[in-house]
Amino acid sequence: MDDAERRVEVAKNDLLPGLDLEVDYRAISDPGDTTPSINADRRRWEVGLDLDLPLDRKAERNRYTRSLIDVQRAGRAKQIVENRIRLEIANNWRDLEQASADYRIAQEGVDLSLRRLEEQRLLAELGKGTARDLVDAQNDLVNAQNQLTAALIDHYLTRLRLWRDLGILYIEADGSWETKLRNEG
Repeated sequence: MDDAERRVEVAKNDLLPGLDLEVDYRAISDPGDTTPSINADRRRWEVGLDLDLPLDRKAERNRYTRSLIDVQRAGRAKQIVENRIRLEIANNWRDLEQASADYRIAQEGVDLSLRRLEEQRLLAELGKGTARDLVDAQNDLVNAQNQLTAALIDHYLTRLRLWRDLGILYIEADGSWETKLRNEG
C-alpha cells in the first residue's frame, strides 16, 4: 500500500512543470599554442533555462491514472488479507473452544470408565460379575484415557495455532515457546 502511494506521488510530480537551470564554464586555451595550457583570462560562461510546460503529458497522465488504480487495488488486497486473518483467528478461536469442550467430555469419559471398572470389580468380589464385563470395563478405561490424551494434544495444537495466527507465539532457540505463554491456561 505504501509503495503504491509513493508511486502516485511520483506520477503526480511528473505532471508538474519543470524548470532546469543549466550553467557551463569553460577555460579556453590560446589558439596558436601547441602546448596544452589554460589561459585563465580566456574563459566562456553559458547560462540557460529549460522550461518544460505540462502541455502534452498524456503518458504521464496515464501513468498517474494507473498509479491511482494501483492504490485502490492495493487497498482492496490489504482489506482482503485483513479479512482473511480475522476469519482465521475467529475459526481458530472456535476450534479452541471445541477442543476445550472435547477435552472436558473426554475427562468425563475417563471418570465414567473408572466408576464402571470399580463397579465391575465390586460385582466380581460379590460373585455377580463376569470376567468378560471386567475386561470390557478395563478396555473402555484404556480407550477413554487414549481419547483424553488425544483431546489434550488437540487442545494444545489448536492453542498454538491460535497463538501463531495472533502473532504471540514466540519460539526460543531450543524449540520451546516462551515461558509466559506456557503459563497460559
